[in-house]
Amino acid sequence: MRTLTIAECVDAVVGQIEQAGFDYVILVGHSLAGIVIPGVVARLGARRVHEIVLLACNVPPDGKNVVSTLIPPVRFFARMNIDRLPAWMARWMFCNGMTDQQRALSQSLLVPESPSIVHEPVDRSRMPTDVPRTWILTLRDHVLAVEDQRRFIENLGGVDEVIELDTCHNAMISEPAGLASILLRHRAEVPASK
Repeated sequence: MRTLTIAECVDAVVGQIEQAGFDYVILVGHSLAGIVIPGVVARLGARRVHEIVLLACNVPPDGKNVVSTLIPPVRFFARMNIDRLPAWMARWMFCNGMTDQQRALSQSLLVPESPSIVHEPVDRSRMPTDVPRTWILTLRDHVLAVEDQRRFIENLGGVDEVIELDTCHNAMISEPAGLASILLRHRAEVPASK
């Protein structure tokens, strides 16, 4: 796991989509998925990807890596190749504004990240530009501040819609109903003929 690459992540996602037999998909990604989803879209093509929905994703400039985009305290741990954050840092990064129960759940689900993937330069040169894009902007995010997310939207080449969600980085735990409502709306917009 310490040497995991972006290409291996793309292979895994595409493999799961192919194994499930999906001909048409909406790709939803969170956080580091911002470096993986462009490769998945490039592999599947615009014909098969109805839309991408990015929730507080890290999208470095083309040719740069995730570490170069991180704020100083987070960058420090990423540069040291620490694959498990100290508990206090994980709470600060992912759990601000959560209830005690949500915080406990969030921390129980954290797993070590591959330290190599955050140092690998990204390449979005083959990503189709005609796939609709939605960005869910987390307004109280300690990992990716609003201004960082807006810069990542620019790095991506823009999006068709920005939806603000007043929550922290791990919105799927802190605001599950609000996030589900957003995602269900996008699912409902898929044409029946597809």
